[in-house]
Amino acid sequence: MPGKVLAHVDCASPYSYFALLHLRRIRPVLASHNVNIDITPVFLGGINHATGNKPPSTLPAKAKYGPYDLARACEHFGTCKLTAPPFFPMVSLLPQRCMCVIKAKYSENVFETVFEKLWVWVFNRHVDLAQPANMKAVLLEAGGLSENQVEEVLRLAGTKEVKSQLNENTRKCIEEYGAFGAPWMWVIRTDEAGKEALAEPVFGSDRWVYVYELLGVPFEDVQLVGKDGQAASSSISVAKL
Repeated sequence: MPGKVLAHVDCASPYSYFALLHLRRIRPVLASHNVNIDITPVFLGGINHATGNKPPSTLPAKAKYGPYDLARACEHFGTCKLTAPPFFPMVSLLPQRCMCVIKAKYSENVFETVFEKLWVWVFNRHVDLAQPANMKAVLLEAGGLSENQVEEVLRLAGTKEVKSQLNENTRKCIEEYGAFGAPWMWVIRTDEAGKEALAEPVFGSDRWVYVYELLGVPFEDVQLVGKDGQAASSSISVAKL
C-alpha cells in the first residue's frame, strides 16, 4: 500500500543518525511498495524548549545509562564508535540551517550524504559544528560541493529566509506531528487513489516494526529461538516475505 515516512532529524541527536542510516538502507525496499521517504532538518533544542523535554545527558540516571545504549546502537547499526563530545548537548542551529540550504538546492543523495557526515564529526571526532570554520571543513570533506558552493551554503544559512525555514520545520514537527524529541517520524499510509488513510507518529530509531505495520508492508520480525530450535511465538502478527 502506498505511503510516506517523514523523518525529522537533528545532528545533535545520535539516534537521528541511526534513523537516517536505516531509512537510507531500506529505501529501495520501501520504494518497491510505493513508500517514499523524506528527511527534514529540525532544531532539537527548539523542540525540547517548546515541550519541556530535557536532553538525556542532563538527567543523572539517563546520563549514566546513555553510553551503554549508544555503544549497543552503534554495533547494531554498524557505525563507527560514537560518544558524547565535551560540548554536548550541542547548539545545532548552524549545521541544521546549512542542511536546509543543501536540501533545497542539491540532490537528495548529496543532501543525505553530507548530513550523515555531520554526526561522524560531532560524535566520533568531537568537532563543534556550531563554529563556522568547522562547518565549512566538514562540508568540504563530505564531497559533492565545491569550495564556492560551500561558501554559498554558509552565507545562505545566515539569511532570514533559511532561519525561518528551520523554524517552520521545527514548528510543524511540534504542532502538527506532535514531536517532543528526535528522530521523529510521521508515518502516512495512503490508498490507491493517493488519499490519506492513516497518519501516526513514531519516535526513536528502534521502533521499525511499528513503522512497517503502519505502512502495511510485509516484513519479518526478530524471533527468539530455543535450544531445540523452536521459535518463540510473537504477540505481533508478522507478515512473512
